[in-house]
Order: sequence, then C-alpha cells, then structure tokens
Amino acid sequence: MSNVKLWVATPAAILILGSLLTGPAFTQSGGDGSGLILGTVTGADGSPMEGVIVSARTSHETWTTSVYTDQQGHYRFPSLGAGQYAMWAQAKGYDIAKADFRLDDGGRFDRDLTMQPLADPQVVTRQLDGPEWFAALPEGNDQDRRMKHLLRNNCTACHGPALTLQPRFDERGWANIIDVMARGIPPIRDPGEGNPTWQAYKAELAQYLGRVSTDLLPTPGPRPAGAATQVVITEYDIPRQGRPISAHNGTFWTEGISTRYESKGPRDIWADSQGNLWVSDDRSMGRTTGKLDPRTGTWTDYAIPDEEGFATRSHGIWGDRETDTVFQGGQPDGAILMFNTKAEEFVHFAPPDSIPAAGGHIDVDSQGNAWAPARDGAVTLNPKTGEYT
Repeated sequence: MSNVKLWVATPAAILILGSLLTGPAFTQSGGDGSGLILGTVTGADGSPMEGVIVSARTSHETWTTSVYTDQQGHYRFPSLGAGQYAMWAQAKGYDIAKADFRLDDGGRFDRDLTMQPLADPQVVTRQLDGPEWFAALPEGNDQDRRMKHLLRNNCTACHGPALTLQPRFDERGWANIIDVMARGIPPIRDPGEGNPTWQAYKAELAQYLGRVSTDLLPTPGPRPAGAATQVVITEYDIPRQGRPISAHNGTFWTEGISTRYESKGPRDIWADSQGNLWVSDDRSMGRTTGKLDPRTGTWTDYAIPDEEGFATRSHGIWGDRETDTVFQGGQPDGAILMFNTKAEEFVHFAPPDSIPAAGGHIDVDSQGNAWAPARDGAVTLNPKTGEYT
C-alpha cells in the first residue's frame, strides 16, 4: 500500500447528464437567472406534440438545459440567466427545429416551433437509440433468436447497438469486424485468436448480421408522456485535457450517433453522499478521476502520474457512501485504487504475486470492501488492512 500525492487541475468545464424535477441550484448562465423561455411545439398539421425535447444553451457557457413538452405541446424552461442562446427541438421521425435569440435579465422569450416530418427513412434511423435498433433485429426462428442473444451479450458492453448496427456491412465485412474486435476484448487466452467466444461464433454471427443488417429498418419508440415530461435535464461538458470536444457529439440526432472515440470522456460515474459525481477515465492523459459539483458546475481533475508522466488510467468506479471513499479498477498492475475524497489523496494497494490481476469493473459491499473480477474468479480488497483475497 502506498499513499500517492496527485496533480489537481484548476476547476474547468463540466460533466454529465443529470435529470432533476427542478432546475439546478446554480444560475445556468450570466445575470440573475430570472429570464423565462417558453412556447408551444406543434406538428405540421398544427396539432400539439407531447414529449418533444427542447434544449437551450448560451454561447458563453458549457452546459445545456433541456425540457419536454406537455400534453398541450407547451414547454417552459426553469429561470435562466441572460445570454445569447441557441435553442432546438427534436423528436424522432421529425426534422430539428431551431431558434437563436438574446435573453436579458428578467426578460422573456416566447417561441412556438413547428416540427416537420422526415421523408427519408434512412435519416430517421440515424436518430434512433440502441433499444430501437435491437428491437428491429429479426427473431422469427431459433437460430435468429440465438444470434440476437449472442450479439447482445458480446457486442453491447462498451457501446450500444445503434453504433454496431448502423454500418450496413455484408457477411464478409462483419466477419472482419468481429475478428478485429475479438483480438482486443478480454478474456484473451490465445493472443493469436483473441476472445475465444467471439471466434467460436464468428461465422454464424457474421452470416446473421450480413443477412439482416442491410435491410434493417428500426422504427421510433413512443415519446415521453405524462409525468415523464416534467423533468429538467442539465448536460455538462467535460474538460478535454487539451483536446477539443468533437464537432459531431450526438447533440443533433439527424447526424447519427456520436463518433467521438478520440475525444471520449469519462467512462463510469459514481455519486457520493454529498451529491458530487465522480468519474473514471481510461482515455485522457491528464486525469485518473474527476469530480463534478452539480450545484455549482465546478469540475476538478485528479491524477496519479505513471512511469511516463501521464495520468494512470481508470476503468470502473464505485464507492462507499459511509466514508465517501472512491475505488477504481483498470490499473496497469492489476491493483485496486482508492481515493480518499476528504484528504484528496490516492492510495495504491499493490497486489501480491499470488493474487490475479483485478479487472476493470468495481463494486463495494456493505462492509466497505472493494470487489473486482479477475481471471477465473474475483478478488476483494479490505481497505482497512490492505489485504487482497
């Protein structure tokens, strides 16, 4: 066990998607936060549309606020501050509706929006989510049901079915994709072949996907209705460690699912007893964990430097709310990493040679012990003693 001092980045931009029944406690843009934005959304025939998401963002802030329309098609944002706003409304099967305007302190902006249906079904499919794509996969016989089950268990852990299924490869193309993915997904027992499960079913799965994916046409599911339309969503940007956030990040549904792998942000999230959100990050060179205070929008980075001077990566994250201690997996040496949020200090528990390397995912039991998967089993860490089992 070793206590490690850390880098602390200056508070920067922000993070995550949180849904609340009321607006955040902090003013979401400049001024006194007393401005009103409201209106009605209708279809091309003039009828009100329920469950349309309407989003607004100022040009000088790094978060987006979204609300839904009610049964009468009305939308109303919580009180917001002054600023130059971009606003857009989205519903699956419809083109995006946009407005740009200036909101003054204590001001009011009324704007009715009309949603135009999309004529091209291929554009509609770009708007759809993973569950809608997965539901469209045929399962009319035992073999199709078997392959659909295999796809769900093996191809949706790190990304959703929308990313997997939108490219319409033929059988040969799918075989190549599966082969490449199998070589990089644990458990890899044979470095030449990669994941044995994927290789064992590669031919069957490639044949199934090559047969069904070229004509796959998912359909939109129902929009939110009733009480589900009362939420307010605040979506926080994350500082990118010197790299810009991708231009195509999934904000506008007609552009398709986000392709932001090279600028991907934190991987997992855990909320402590104070409501702060902690993240793991397996991609940034300057962050091992990060914290968002959603009451103020303040973001803080923490990092342990590795042997090359970059931040040690982390994969899963979970914690103990009794002590607000954070645990992270995915360490290069197979250790379980602990972060003391009160002392703002990492504790690295080096595993003995007799213990298999801890995997990336983390859980914490009722006694405050951390658990992680390992080769042929699991490992647990008692943080009070530093003992692995």
